[in-house]
Amino acid sequence: MPGFLHPAGRVVLESGASRHDAGSGAGESYRYGGTTVTIYDGSDLNTDVAICPGSFDPLTSGHLEIIRRAASIFGHVVVAVGGNIQKRQPVSKEERARMIERATKGLENVSVEVMDGLLVDFAREHGARVIVKGLRAVSDFESEFVQAQVNRKLYPELETIFIMASSEHSFLSSSVVREVASYGGDIKGLVPDEILDTVREIYSGAGK
Repeated sequence: MPGFLHPAGRVVLESGASRHDAGSGAGESYRYGGTTVTIYDGSDLNTDVAICPGSFDPLTSGHLEIIRRAASIFGHVVVAVGGNIQKRQPVSKEERARMIERATKGLENVSVEVMDGLLVDFAREHGARVIVKGLRAVSDFESEFVQAQVNRKLYPELETIFIMASSEHSFLSSSVVREVASYGGDIKGLVPDEILDTVREIYSGAGK
C-alpha cells in the first residue's frame, strides 16, 4: 500500500454515475452531460492510514503486538480510544490514551486519539478506509464479524482487516489483566513495561 499514489500525484476517474451515486466523499467532481469526471489527489486516495480501535481498559501486551504489526504494514496507524456503553469504565478515555502514548512512544508512525461517537465517522474524519482488529480465537470472530458488517453498511468503502494474535497472547484480554491486578497478582508481561506501574496502581483493588 505505501507508494499507492505520490502525494503530488492525481488520478482522474470518468464515470457515468452522478457524484452522489459514486458514493465517495473525496475528490472534486465535474458533470458533463451524462458523464462525471472526478479528480483525486494524494490526500483523497489515502489508503495508507489504518484505524486501530478499542477501549484498551487497559492496554495489554496483546494489543501492543497488534498495533506494532499494523504499523509495519500501513504508513500511519491511528489508535482510537473509545468507550464501551455496555461496560462501566472508571478510567477515562483520556487517561487510557496517555498510557497508550507511553507504550507506543517508539513507533513513529503511530498516533493516539480519543474517539467520541461512531467508528465510521472517526474513520471518515481521518480519511481512513481500513480498520485493523486483532483476533485471539474463533470465539472473537462472531462479534467482530457483526461489527465489521455494520461498519461496512454505514461506510461502504471501509474495510476491516483482522490480524491473528500470537499464541503467547491468545488468552490475554483487558478483563484478565483487571482481574489479576485487582487481587494483587503479577501482571508483568501482561501489559507493556512502560505502563506496568500505572496499571498496578489504577487497577489494584478494583475488584474487591
